[in-house]
Amino acid sequence: MAWSDAVAKANAAVMRTFGQAATYYPRFGPAVACTVVLDQALEPRRAGDIEIRVPVRVVRVRKSEIAEPRRDDKIQVGDQLMTIQSASLDIEGVMWTVGLAGEE
Repeated sequence: MAWSDAVAKANAAVMRTFGQAATYYPRFGPAVACTVVLDQALEPRRAGDIEIRVPVRVVRVRKSEIAEPRRDDKIQVGDQLMTIQSASLDIEGVMWTVGLAGEE
């Protein structure tokens, strides 16, 4: 089995097991139904000379569902509406990790 096939199968299993229905609201364009996995990551922050890691809420979403999430777009999961702060694509180029800010 090729590496890309193994990654695709693993991603599909994660989405099937942990995925939740969500809606992506780009600032421009129509809303997009998608499946996301809610998670938490540690983001580095500086406090003077000290770097600390702060927990932040993230979602993981397939690039095939959201081509390019942008800062200040919104994602709604259930009754939680969150604002996108950052987005990084995995090394395989198939899954976004999207950093979110608060609930609105």
